[in-house]
Amino acid sequence: MKASIKKSIIINAPLNKIFDYIANPEHSPEWVVNLTGIENISPKIPSIGQTWNWEYNMLGIKFRGRTIVTELSPQRYVRQTEGGIASTCAFTFKAENGGTRVDLEIEYIVPSSVFNKIADKEAIERINENAAEYALGNIKAILE
Repeated sequence: MKASIKKSIIINAPLNKIFDYIANPEHSPEWVVNLTGIENISPKIPSIGQTWNWEYNMLGIKFRGRTIVTELSPQRYVRQTEGGIASTCAFTFKAENGGTRVDLEIEYIVPSSVFNKIADKEAIERINENAAEYALGNIKAILE
C-alpha cells in the first residue's frame, strides 16, 4: 500500500542551522519518532550518495534498512530508504518571517506485516502523519 504525507512548520532559527541539523544522520534518533538506531554512516560528512543503516519500530514491528541521500542543496534535502520500509523523504527549506519554513513530504510503502496487523489504511496513515508532525515538532523544540 502506497501512502504520502505532507507537513510544514515554521522554526525560529536560521535556515543553515536547520539544514545542517537535519542533514546530519547522527541527529536523526533525536527527532525521528520510532527510529531506534542508525549505524555505518558513510561518508560522515553529508553529501549526495551518503548512506547509513537504520532500525525503525512501527506498531511493535522492527524494520531494518538502508538510507541513501539523493539530493542535497541549501534549499532541499532528499533521502530514500530501502529494505524493511521503502520511502522517499524530501525536506524543503525557505527563509520566512525571520525564521525558516520547513516542508516535509514523504512517500512510502506500508510493509505488508504492518498492514496485516492493522488492516485499516486510514489508521496507519494517521499514525504515520502524527509521527511526521512530532518529528518536525521535535526539530523545532531542539533548535529554537
